[in-house]
Amino acid sequence: MRFDKLPSNSQKFLNELINCEQPESLLKNKVMKSSPDDRNKLYAVLDELKERGFIQVEGSYLEPKKIVLSNLARTYEEQLIMSKLPSKKAAGQSISIGDGNRFKNTTISITNNSDNQRKNFFEKHPIICGIIISVIAAFVMMFSFWEQIVAFVEGFFS
Repeated sequence: MRFDKLPSNSQKFLNELINCEQPESLLKNKVMKSSPDDRNKLYAVLDELKERGFIQVEGSYLEPKKIVLSNLARTYEEQLIMSKLPSKKAAGQSISIGDGNRFKNTTISITNNSDNQRKNFFEKHPIICGIIISVIAAFVMMFSFWEQIVAFVEGFFS
């Protein structure tokens, strides 16, 4: 969707209408207080706002009965900001970094290094390590000095 920026005088008057409690009285006062030349400029601004669908005026500009502001008018500032942002291209997407550095048709992936850390042997094979540790413990328990320790522990509880 294409966005057409309003001239500064039309944009200023649209903001006044949006921020006003009673836009009908604002318009009536502006028309009454303006000179014939300024009145013609005001009518041109109003015609432009009506033509673009920002406002609807019931009655004459001199005696407006009702002024309806469309959603397009209420969101004009947001649309103006969005139009100033760089547009996204659907085909041939590219990323600009700095001044003139461009990456075209490149896949950029973000990896989480905590999941890809190298695991040691024990983390990869816990069952095998458990069996090896049990065999070593059984071998150590076969030495004769353990009989003295077992006798001491049995004597402690008897």
